[in-house]
Amino acid sequence: VTVWSSRMALEDINAAGGLPVGDDGESRPLVMVVCNSNEDEHKGVIKRGMSHLADDVRVQSVLATLRPRDLQQAFEDHIAKKIFFLSPISLTSTMTDSQYPNGDLVWNLLGQPSDFAPAYAKLLEHLETYLRKVRSIDDDTPIKVAVVTTDDDFDADLYQFVYPRLRFNGLSSAKNAMDSNLAVVELEAADPDIKAAVDQIIAFNPDIIVSAAGDVMTQGGLIAQVRSFWASTGRPEGERPYYILSPYNAGDLGSLITFIDSLAAPEEFMGISAASAADTTLQNAYASRLRKAHPMVNTDTGNYFDAVYTLAYAMVAAHAPLTGPNIAAAMPSLLEGEPFGTRPDEIEDTLAWLVEPEQTIALSGTLGPPDYDPETGVRAATPAVFCFDRQGIVTLEDQVLRYDREKDEFTGTYPCIQNFAP
Repeated sequence: VTVWSSRMALEDINAAGGLPVGDDGESRPLVMVVCNSNEDEHKGVIKRGMSHLADDVRVQSVLATLRPRDLQQAFEDHIAKKIFFLSPISLTSTMTDSQYPNGDLVWNLLGQPSDFAPAYAKLLEHLETYLRKVRSIDDDTPIKVAVVTTDDDFDADLYQFVYPRLRFNGLSSAKNAMDSNLAVVELEAADPDIKAAVDQIIAFNPDIIVSAAGDVMTQGGLIAQVRSFWASTGRPEGERPYYILSPYNAGDLGSLITFIDSLAAPEEFMGISAASAADTTLQNAYASRLRKAHPMVNTDTGNYFDAVYTLAYAMVAAHAPLTGPNIAAAMPSLLEGEPFGTRPDEIEDTLAWLVEPEQTIALSGTLGPPDYDPETGVRAATPAVFCFDRQGIVTLEDQVLRYDREKDEFTGTYPCIQNFAP
């Protein structure tokens, strides 16, 4: 899906005549080289692919759909070549730290783990209130929460910010841990011992399981195995744990939806993801076009589409030889100015505007306005909540709630549990 999304944007730009980046403003077609990044199936493929791009093709910029650890390694391996990296997904705090020497050569579209932490805390607050009501748990009886994480860079970073924000039983996470009402289950991402994790969870007997983890929850089968072993203990079905899933899990829901469809209680699962724009005009147009070309595809992938437009326009705004530093220096030219969007019918006007020296634009996309921090290159993510409902079959209800950071509350309607939140 990521390639389909990127290719659709590429075809939009080339159908409009390409980019005016040649000598004397000559337009040239935009070309992409797509490399495999699936390290799980092909060990070393990222290192080989980056060497090909940096040493053989000698690219000046990369749309880097890489896990944070892989992105950092790829950047550091080729730092001397000063390649500009634009990530359509999240970075970790390591690469956005002011002390990290990235030379302003790394930007991203989907925020960082710290963006999601307050929404986790707010969702847990609502879920505790709901469970106490439906399970008749009085305020003096503590509930128990298990947090699952791994040593993967994104998971570890997410856990670092989420854990201290969690508050339940009227107490902090630290106090709940001291009272044995909070347990942390940590796995090795590369070689997770799922059975040991499941045994720890079953023994702890949590009311809620919070995921600050990725594949181990879904592809690793932790959720399915907890469910299976829970039934074998003879504990009442009505005491099964509820789940708050992670932004990483939100991009890997295919197998989970199939599993949930076999269950009687899809309302036990909910999670945090990155929201698209509050104004859904561009997202809806993108989704309609993608679905027409590829029916039944997940259309919550506009970040990959936006990334191509963003990089292409930065190349034009550079007004200089297309080097990594020049492209990076042009990124702020897309943050404030004449309003344009990532849409094919505006490409010619956008390019005509950007070719003029000193002209700037405010480039909105499927994710919303260009809410980047020019100091870090990070586009702040707005957290959203997804859940699962059954209308004959189980369906994903995406972005049903949006987190308002200023008010510390959700807005929207939660359809999967009556009177849940806001």
